[in-house]
Amino acid sequence: MGENAAIGAMVGGGVMSSTSSILAGFQQKEIAEWNAMVARRQAEDAKLRGEENASVVRLRGRQLIGSMRAALGARGQDLSRGTALRLQLDAARMTEIDAQTTLNNAAREAWGYRVQAVNSQNAGRVAVTQGIMAGVSSAIDTGFSAYTTKRYFDSLKSGSV
Repeated sequence: MGENAAIGAMVGGGVMSSTSSILAGFQQKEIAEWNAMVARRQAEDAKLRGEENASVVRLRGRQLIGSMRAALGARGQDLSRGTALRLQLDAARMTEIDAQTTLNNAAREAWGYRVQAVNSQNAGRVAVTQGIMAGVSSAIDTGFSAYTTKRYFDSLKSGSV
């Protein structure tokens, strides 16, 4: 193989390596963007599930209070004062605490997914930067190798080796 062919093969391989590194970085970014989109959807789903579950908690609380009122009324108790009123108020308070806890848990879960989305996007940006840096490094290495190889062949021709 002639010196020009050897240097050409070296440069061609270097270009392929450089291009491959850059493309790999962009491909990793696409995967990271997909993961970020999935995480954002999971965050929205967590929020909606929390709202639905809080509604169910409130509905069950109202049902409990209705049952309490029926039972207390059947015993002839005045529902608007005393122990009967306190029981109803306590049940309403506990129901709302449970509903708020459900919403807070859903908000924390959604926050975790949003953080995951941001982390994925940042990882994608880093992957592109690393791919470009690896590609540039490969191009520089290839250029240097081609230059030194050419100089070596030139020195062989001039007999200075």
